[in-house]
Amino acid sequence: MPIPEILIMIVGMGDPESGDTDAWAQALFPGGSLVTTGDRKVMYTGAREIHLFEVIYEDSNEAIRQKFETLSHLLPSATPEQVKDSLEDYAYDVVENVLLRGALDAAQLRFVQTYARALKRALELVGPTGDIHDARIGVLSHSLGTYIGYEGIYRAFDTAALVQVVDVNLVTCAPMLAPIYHVLHALGADRYLTENACRKPYKRTASGRWYSMIRRCGALYNRKDPFIHINDAAFYARTPDNDLVDEFRLFSTDTPLKRFWEGHSMIESYIAHNREVIASWLF
Repeated sequence: MPIPEILIMIVGMGDPESGDTDAWAQALFPGGSLVTTGDRKVMYTGAREIHLFEVIYEDSNEAIRQKFETLSHLLPSATPEQVKDSLEDYAYDVVENVLLRGALDAAQLRFVQTYARALKRALELVGPTGDIHDARIGVLSHSLGTYIGYEGIYRAFDTAALVQVVDVNLVTCAPMLAPIYHVLHALGADRYLTENACRKPYKRTASGRWYSMIRRCGALYNRKDPFIHINDAAFYARTPDNDLVDEFRLFSTDTPLKRFWEGHSMIESYIAHNREVIASWLF
């Protein structure tokens, strides 16, 4: 029996709708066949069956937006005005959607619920005599979704309701952990991110060793992505106490400034130029 493969995809901003990540899977596995049966989606490619799940979040709270005018000081003075304006708008969206405790809790729970569904699918796929830990689960996140994935994985690992976990491989495209960490830290917010920064979640096993459900984490950033202007590369640098990202890759595209948003696109930028790398990191 083939090894069960499950892919959880987490979107960024842009008022996403259910099913938007279908295009991610099709771009990742060209030539594959995406079959939808009820609420079940499976990508068939060669002899592989990759079961697809997605995390969508759409919460907002206008009241807090005004508190983040100061985000502009994070931008270097040489940043083009067009980029500054767009990043400012994006920063307000971040505040609306994930920095409020209620909104963040809801987004965390969406991941936990999706992960629980993935575990249920894994149990079904391995059968009554199989081992759920034989399943492979990849988590692919983009932009603000990288923060949702980080918080969600921490919460899943911290949730007593999940009696067992299956390790995940995490891939973050245009990771937003660094700028959000700096804002939350300045506010004194109590979050998994502010408490743990760029570290994997750990628990001590019965044998006394430390164990994390994140098996491997890879990060990608396009040098032409406008959000690289607020990215703090040092935040992701691997040290004994800073171990979330196992490999951080920068790449470049020919995106012109007048179409700079293309540099942030999950499909046209990140998957188009790193398809094989992403697929190998996920599984």
